[in-house]
Amino acid sequence: LLIFNNFTNITQGYLFTVSADNNRIVSDTFTNVINNTVHLRNGATNISFINVTYNKSKIYLQGSLPTFFNYYYLQVNVTAQNLSAINLANINITNRTGTTPQIQTTTNSSGLTSTFEVVEFSQNTTGLFNFTPHNVTADKTGYSANTTNVTLDQSRIVHLIISTPYILAYVPTTDNVSIAE
Repeated sequence: LLIFNNFTNITQGYLFTVSADNNRIVSDTFTNVINNTVHLRNGATNISFINVTYNKSKIYLQGSLPTFFNYYYLQVNVTAQNLSAINLANINITNRTGTTPQIQTTTNSSGLTSTFEVVEFSQNTTGLFNFTPHNVTADKTGYSANTTNVTLDQSRIVHLIISTPYILAYVPTTDNVSIAE
């Protein structure tokens, strides 16, 4: 685990080779890298950047089956229309494939979820696999659900407002009414 490093005006970033599997780089910043920010070779697998600032075109993968993942942090804040926190709102987060929720959780008394690491994309020698935009839905019994799509290209807090549904009541009018004598 490598965290909170700042690299500026360097020739090469991280190089991962055989047996360098399952490394996590967290909240690093790369500025003005001449060659590659990350270079995976000879079978280095499951290398993850989490909340890292870098030029995404500077990923180099070679050899047999290297895999790279790019994650960002996502937190959800749910409030009512008056901006009061909604406790125990149900949150579902799915990636662009729209299959079963990637994350299912509830909010706390402050209307916030925990902070989650959510994958933006993965890459190997056969291509790049984009998982964003993500669909974020908040609902709670007695409230109307709210859904938004979020492009995860940086860490973020998503604010969703859920409201109590309006109930329209029928109010009779006296228009066009005649009373028989």
